[in-house]
Amino acid sequence: KARIDNERSDILKRLRKADFKGDEKLWQESMQEIREFNAKYPNLAIKNDTIRRSLKGADKDRANAENGLNLPPKYRSETERYK
Repeated sequence: KARIDNERSDILKRLRKADFKGDEKLWQESMQEIREFNAKYPNLAIKNDTIRRSLKGADKDRANAENGLNLPPKYRSETERYK
């Protein structure tokens, strides 16, 4: 189960990377991986809603990043002292 979860996460990670970089080839490859994963594990299928949430979460993380680091909210105020 953990191996399958890791595989699923890795596919979504590549898709987010493709989206961020605007890499059409990587996007298409990732979508093909999703189709193959879904055929192999239909009960754990990566659905359109999962893709949307993953991309939205990545956008939110980038928007909240401080100098490239995604800090928990309680530490963000601490970085203000050093600006």
